[in-house]
Amino acid sequence: MIRKVSIFDMPKAWRVDLFWSRVGTYSLNECWPYLGCIDKHGYGHVSIRTPFGILWRAHRAAFYLATGVYPQGFLLHRCDNRLCCNPHHLWLGTNDDNMADMVSKGRQVKGGRAKNASLTDKQAEEIRRLWRFHCRHPWDIQTTQAALARRFQTGTGTICCVVNGRSYCE
Repeated sequence: MIRKVSIFDMPKAWRVDLFWSRVGTYSLNECWPYLGCIDKHGYGHVSIRTPFGILWRAHRAAFYLATGVYPQGFLLHRCDNRLCCNPHHLWLGTNDDNMADMVSKGRQVKGGRAKNASLTDKQAEEIRRLWRFHCRHPWDIQTTQAALARRFQTGTGTICCVVNGRSYCE
Protein backbone atom coordinates (compact mmCIF):
# COMPACT_ATOMS: atom_id res chain seq x y z
CA MET A 1 0.00 0.00 0.00
CA ILE A 2 1.32 3.45 -0.89
CA ARG A 3 0.77 6.18 1.63
CA LYS A 4 1.10 9.79 0.46
CA VAL A 5 2.56 12.10 3.06
CA SER A 6 3.82 15.63 2.94
CA ILE A 7 7.42 16.57 3.49
CA PHE A 8 6.06 19.00 6.07
CA ASP A 9 4.88 16.04 8.19
CA MET A 10 8.52 15.52 9.10
CA PRO A 11 9.68 17.22 12.28
CA LYS A 12 11.49 20.52 11.98
CA ALA A 13 14.36 19.13 14.04
CA TRP A 14 15.35 17.00 11.09
CA ARG A 15 16.64 19.24 8.34
CA VAL A 16 16.11 18.16 4.76
CA ASP A 17 19.09 20.20 3.60
CA LEU A 18 21.31 18.33 6.06
CA PHE A 19 20.29 15.02 4.49
CA TRP A 20 20.93 16.19 0.91
CA SER A 21 24.30 17.65 1.98
CA ARG A 22 25.32 14.06 2.76
CA VAL A 23 24.36 12.83 -0.71
CA GLY A 24 26.72 13.24 -3.65
CA THR A 25 24.35 14.55 -6.33
CA TYR A 26 25.41 14.34 -9.96
CA SER A 27 23.47 14.07 -13.21
CA LEU A 28 20.08 12.30 -13.26
CA ASN A 29 21.47 9.13 -14.81
CA GLU A 30 24.40 8.78 -12.38
CA CYS A 31 24.29 7.29 -8.89
CA TRP A 32 24.02 9.69 -5.97
CA PRO A 33 26.00 7.95 -3.20
CA TYR A 34 25.12 8.55 0.43
CA LEU A 35 28.21 9.92 2.19
CA GLY A 36 27.03 9.55 5.79
CA CYS A 37 26.79 6.50 8.06
CA ILE A 38 26.69 3.04 6.48
CA ASP A 39 25.16 -0.03 8.15
CA LYS A 40 26.63 -3.55 8.20
CA HIS A 41 24.68 -4.46 5.04
CA GLY A 42 26.22 -1.63 3.00
CA TYR A 43 23.20 0.72 3.03
CA GLY A 44 23.39 4.32 4.15
CA HIS A 45 21.25 5.11 7.18
CA VAL A 46 19.90 8.25 8.78
CA SER A 47 18.12 9.01 12.02
CA ILE A 48 14.76 10.68 11.45
CA ARG A 49 12.05 10.85 14.08
CA THR A 50 8.82 10.35 12.12
CA PRO A 51 5.57 8.44 12.58
CA PHE A 52 7.22 5.63 10.59
CA GLY A 53 10.23 5.15 12.86
CA ILE A 54 13.56 6.63 13.80
CA LEU A 55 16.26 4.85 11.76
CA TRP A 56 15.78 4.91 8.00
CA ARG A 57 17.89 3.64 5.17
CA ALA A 58 19.16 6.60 3.18
CA HIS A 59 17.70 5.53 -0.17
CA ARG A 60 14.24 5.20 1.44
CA ALA A 61 14.54 8.70 2.93
CA ALA A 62 15.63 10.07 -0.47
CA PHE A 63 12.67 8.43 -2.20
CA TYR A 64 10.31 9.79 0.45
CA LEU A 65 11.73 13.31 0.19
CA ALA A 66 11.64 13.29 -3.62
CA THR A 67 8.17 11.79 -4.09
CA GLY A 68 6.30 12.31 -0.82
CA VAL A 69 5.48 8.57 -0.90
CA TYR A 70 6.47 6.43 2.08
CA PRO A 71 7.84 3.24 0.51
CA GLN A 72 6.11 0.38 2.29
CA GLY A 73 7.52 -2.95 1.21
CA PHE A 74 10.40 -3.18 -1.22
CA LEU A 75 12.28 -0.24 -2.70
CA LEU A 76 14.60 -1.59 -5.39
CA HIS A 77 17.68 -0.10 -7.04
CA ARG A 78 17.93 -0.18 -10.83
CA CYS A 79 21.67 0.44 -10.47
CA ASP A 80 22.36 -2.21 -7.76
CA ASN A 81 24.29 0.38 -5.74
CA ARG A 82 23.12 0.14 -2.13
CA LEU A 83 24.38 3.65 -1.35
CA CYS A 84 22.58 5.26 -4.30
CA CYS A 85 19.95 7.85 -3.32
CA ASN A 86 19.01 8.98 -6.82
CA PRO A 87 15.17 8.74 -6.92
CA HIS A 88 15.36 7.96 -10.66
CA HIS A 89 17.26 4.77 -9.81
CA LEU A 90 14.69 3.61 -7.22
CA TRP A 91 11.40 1.82 -7.82
CA LEU A 92 8.70 0.30 -5.66
CA GLY A 93 8.34 -3.45 -5.99
CA THR A 94 7.22 -6.66 -4.37
CA ASN A 95 9.17 -9.60 -2.99
CA ASP A 96 8.65 -11.35 -6.34
CA ASP A 97 10.08 -8.31 -8.17
CA ASN A 98 13.07 -8.34 -5.81
CA MET A 99 13.73 -12.06 -6.40
CA ALA A 100 13.35 -11.70 -10.19
CA ASP A 101 15.73 -8.71 -10.15
CA MET A 102 18.27 -10.71 -8.12
CA VAL A 103 18.12 -13.69 -10.52
CA SER A 104 18.24 -11.53 -13.66
CA LYS A 105 21.41 -9.85 -12.38
CA GLY A 106 23.03 -13.12 -11.27
CA ARG A 107 23.24 -12.24 -7.56
CA GLN A 108 21.61 -15.37 -6.11
CA VAL A 109 23.84 -17.70 -4.12
CA LYS A 110 24.04 -21.18 -5.59
CA GLY A 111 25.32 -24.57 -4.53
CA GLY A 112 28.15 -24.85 -2.02
CA ARG A 113 28.45 -21.07 -1.60
CA ALA A 114 25.08 -20.90 0.18
CA LYS A 115 25.28 -20.38 3.96
CA ASN A 116 23.23 -23.47 4.78
CA ALA A 117 24.75 -25.78 2.15
CA SER A 118 25.38 -29.31 3.41
CA LEU A 119 27.83 -30.07 0.59
CA THR A 120 30.58 -28.24 -1.22
CA ASP A 121 30.52 -27.89 -5.00
CA LYS A 122 33.43 -30.33 -5.18
CA GLN A 123 31.48 -32.93 -3.15
CA ALA A 124 28.44 -32.50 -5.41
CA GLU A 125 30.64 -33.06 -8.45
CA GLU A 126 32.02 -36.23 -6.84
CA ILE A 127 28.48 -37.45 -6.05
CA ARG A 128 27.44 -36.96 -9.70
CA ARG A 129 30.56 -38.81 -10.87
CA LEU A 130 29.84 -41.74 -8.53
CA TRP A 131 26.18 -41.77 -9.55
CA ARG A 132 27.10 -41.96 -13.24
CA PHE A 133 29.30 -44.92 -12.33
CA HIS A 134 26.33 -46.51 -10.48
CA CYS A 135 24.10 -46.07 -13.54
CA ARG A 136 26.62 -48.09 -15.58
CA HIS A 137 27.19 -50.63 -12.74
CA PRO A 138 23.88 -50.89 -10.82
CA TRP A 139 25.06 -53.92 -8.81
CA ASP A 140 27.66 -51.78 -6.98
CA ILE A 141 26.04 -51.17 -3.57
CA GLN A 142 28.69 -48.57 -2.64
CA THR A 143 27.17 -46.05 -5.06
CA THR A 144 23.46 -46.21 -4.26
CA GLN A 145 21.87 -42.95 -3.15
CA ALA A 146 21.60 -44.25 0.43
CA ALA A 147 25.29 -45.23 0.43
CA LEU A 148 26.28 -41.84 -0.99
CA ALA A 149 24.18 -40.09 1.68
CA ARG A 150 26.00 -42.02 4.43
CA ARG A 151 29.39 -41.39 2.83
CA PHE A 152 28.84 -37.61 2.50
CA GLN A 153 26.90 -37.35 5.80
CA THR A 154 23.77 -35.85 4.29
CA GLY A 155 20.23 -36.95 3.51
CA THR A 156 19.08 -39.09 0.62
CA GLY A 157 16.84 -36.22 -0.49
CA THR A 158 19.93 -34.02 -0.95
CA ILE A 159 21.68 -36.75 -2.94
CA CYS A 160 18.56 -37.18 -5.10
CA CYS A 161 18.46 -33.43 -5.84
CA VAL A 162 22.18 -33.41 -6.70
CA VAL A 163 22.04 -36.35 -9.11
CA ASN A 164 18.84 -35.07 -10.77
CA GLY A 165 20.25 -31.55 -11.22
CA ARG A 166 17.78 -29.76 -8.93
CA SER A 167 20.55 -28.42 -6.67
CA TYR A 168 24.28 -27.86 -6.95
CA CYS A 169 23.78 -27.52 -10.70
CA GLU A 170 26.82 -27.85 -12.93
